[in-house]
Amino acid sequence: MAKRLMSIDTFRGFAIFYVVLLHALVMRVFEQDRSHIVRLWDQTPTFLVIIFIPFIIIMIWGALFTFLSGISVAYSLTVQREQDETLMALKYKRQIIRGIMILLAQYLFFFLFSNQLSGTTSEITHSLITGSLETDIWALPSIFHFFTVGTLESIVVSNWVICTIFYVLWKRKNKSIKQTYGWLIGIGIGIFVVAAILFQIVGDQQVVIENLGNQGRYAEQLLFIKFIGGRHSFFPQVAYGVFGAVIGVALANKESYKSIAKFGYGFGLIFLGIFLYTIFAGFDYVADLAGEHIPINVYCFNLGGQMIVTTTLIKMDYSSPKMTRIHARNSKMLRRYGKVSLSLYFLEGINSILWYKLFYWYNGGAFYTTVWMIAIFEFIVFIEWFFILKLWERKNFAFSIEDIIRRVETFLTETSRFAKKKKEIAIPQTTISQ
Repeated sequence: MAKRLMSIDTFRGFAIFYVVLLHALVMRVFEQDRSHIVRLWDQTPTFLVIIFIPFIIIMIWGALFTFLSGISVAYSLTVQREQDETLMALKYKRQIIRGIMILLAQYLFFFLFSNQLSGTTSEITHSLITGSLETDIWALPSIFHFFTVGTLESIVVSNWVICTIFYVLWKRKNKSIKQTYGWLIGIGIGIFVVAAILFQIVGDQQVVIENLGNQGRYAEQLLFIKFIGGRHSFFPQVAYGVFGAVIGVALANKESYKSIAKFGYGFGLIFLGIFLYTIFAGFDYVADLAGEHIPINVYCFNLGGQMIVTTTLIKMDYSSPKMTRIHARNSKMLRRYGKVSLSLYFLEGINSILWYKLFYWYNGGAFYTTVWMIAIFEFIVFIEWFFILKLWERKNFAFSIEDIIRRVETFLTETSRFAKKKKEIAIPQTTISQ
């Protein structure tokens, strides 16, 4: 059975914790209106802006979940291969089932609880529940509300790509781990190169999307958005998972921390270097970082930063038993968030909109320039989830989305022909990043 990686659980927990507070701020307080953000930004003292620069950078790290997912999936598959290769088919089947269930959750989320920038018009579209609460008009979401690509879709596609790579490589018994590293790195780089070429050929992605819509070519429009026309489009975001898989395989293969650091810091600095080199050609800090269509150099910036931070945190998994206990105690709250990251992603919107409506009523309107009220709003959102998760954990997060997916996954595999095998395999916690 594969042990859980404390570093990855902690980072995943921090990421979803940050998403909960960020979405409450950007989607509720600022109503996804950049002018509101700019107005508060202009009123904020410079020293506070400098202090919050790391948090501003993390705002655009949505692909972090894909990267961490690549680590988790590759680690789990590699451990299984070393323990009992005869059960690999069952592991692949679990990944397929899990992916389908997560995709269903993604589109149910779109339907009920999301408001987002439409991939077709760059205007905000609304879901049935949170959207109706925002607009005070109960209405079904437009079909174009679904013309986007979500974080979960990129995670699932990335996981399936990793499974396919492993299936092809490991089908040959003499395939070494070093060859696996080489293929993963090569494919990851290849995805980035193809994405860069496609971005260059296409030019203004929004113009292409709108032209396809004006011509009534909606199927092509949707595919374009999924593959290269959205913030979480498969090119190049699948590469995040593939590069994460290199680290996952290395951890499962018990490589030294020095070897992992050499890869993580090395490639991280290369990607950051590409970003720094390219920004001299021109860079719009607002449009390129916060827009729906971000350039290839920002994808490099994000992946480079994520690789460096993750590599640093992985040191936790190489600690002495005493330090491991200390890390476990200090990271307990964040790891609690990580265990139900998919459920939090799914439910945080309805929670924050209800609190926002109450604050809006109390203030007699929007409060995006009232710093003390924003601080209280964020604190209430945090403290509520803190206690909900603390109590929920006592019930082992029963009936969370992770729990439901795990039950369905187990039922479908145990009632199949694979159930005839009497050996037990690991069934890791299903999270937003697995």
